[in-house]
Amino acid sequence: MRRALISVLGLGIVLAAGCTSASTSSAGSSPGTKPMPIPIPMTTPLPQTLAGTAWQVVALPRFSLAPGTSLSLASLTLRFEEPARAAGNSGVNRFSAQVNADASQLRFVSPISTRMAGPPELMALESEFLVRLQAVSAWKIDGSRLRLSDAAGLELIVLERARTGS
Repeated sequence: MRRALISVLGLGIVLAAGCTSASTSSAGSSPGTKPMPIPIPMTTPLPQTLAGTAWQVVALPRFSLAPGTSLSLASLTLRFEEPARAAGNSGVNRFSAQVNADASQLRFVSPISTRMAGPPELMALESEFLVRLQAVSAWKIDGSRLRLSDAAGLELIVLERARTGS
């Protein structure tokens, strides 16, 4: 139990380090600060186009793997499970989170992760992926691709529908 709590707290610290203005609230905010986004109402079940789907990361825009590395984005996966959960592989570890979603908005809430260690390059990739998941606020499916974006419309993660039977 203690190890699980430490894992959850550790993930929270990693994810919080990647967030910049998420701690600013609209109450008492000073000029020039952004208020927190309005929470997306929980949708149960997930939107039909997401429910029960599995995805594999094909791009993290503006993130480059180290030159000469044999790493691949293929180890990063995401599954949407009923009633309103997401789970997957973040490179070295597995993660899961509650999902708040509607027809165009998406948030990953209360993420948890295993805490195994791996090579530094793979841990950096994992950290980048998890930070980006926390920043997601919008989604759309474009053919066989799922595109996850932040509140400003900046594309964060591009995934392709996983092949079944593999």
